Amino acid sequence: MDRALAMLRPALGALVGTGLTSHEDVVHALRQSASSRVSTRTPTPEPAPALDPAAMAEAFNRIKEAHYRHTLDEPVPMLGNRTPRECTRSKQGRKKLANWIKEIENGELRQAAGTGVPPYDVSWLWRELGLDDER
Repeated sequence: MDRALAMLRPALGALVGTGLTSHEDVVHALRQSASSRVSTRTPTPEPAPALDPAAMAEAFNRIKEAHYRHTLDEPVPMLGNRTPRECTRSKQGRKKLANWIKEIENGELRQAAGTGVPPYDVSWLWRELGLDDER
């Protein structure tokens, strides 16, 4: 968790802070007046370690690849709650699958636009699912 936070902090800045370390009873907290409540959060975030942008991009690519590889065997709503591998078995499923991969590609292009970081390459998905000809 510490490694993941160290990698994400430079990108997320102040959005990532120190986690809560105490438990507070919800009923008791609601009964307290707003002025008497004490915050359990640290007011200033820890300084983020300097990370190489190329290393960050590689880490994100590894995370994305693991996610998409896992997704190949999970039901996808855009595919009618069928897995991508199941969709390869029919013409209609292959068409939906091609559209799904195109959506992923376009999303990666939009996400990378203006960042100076190349988009995640999903060309392996086309090959993995035998859809190179439908690209």
